Amino acid sequence: MKNFIALIFIFVLGMQMAFAETLPPKGYYDVKPEDYPILFEYMNNYAKQLFEEFNPNKFWLYGFGTVEFYQIDNDGFIHDLSKPENFYDRELIRIVKRLPPKPLPKQLEINKIKIWLVLIRNKQDKFKIDYNPINECIEITIYKDHQRKSWFKKKKK
Repeated sequence: MKNFIALIFIFVLGMQMAFAETLPPKGYYDVKPEDYPILFEYMNNYAKQLFEEFNPNKFWLYGFGTVEFYQIDNDGFIHDLSKPENFYDRELIRIVKRLPPKPLPKQLEINKIKIWLVLIRNKQDKFKIDYNPINECIEITIYKDHQRKSWFKKKKK
């Protein structure tokens, strides 16, 4: 009888260990926008704001860019911005401070979002949003070329 109870006890412990192993380890899972529509819609709106504001200077070299890692909390406040070290960093931090994000939607049950923002001057004008499973953050990459602003207004026809 003791052997039977011990066998059942070992079987129950083994089942609990088997269920614990089914969780994906950090860095090995694929997150798609279809799986998290609220999060990616919020980040898409924020990335559009950043994309419209970003206008690389004509002295900004092609292919050059900058990277910043920061956090947005529930209220839309930005935390952990680093000190600018060069021209590119100053431009990125100026854009981030000028455009404060909206508060997180109530449907998201998270306290903060980590963001890895990459700004690059390139001939393409586009942005993309990915989830970086290694750093557990949202990666926003913006490619844009210098947009000339005309001093003269166009005449209406």
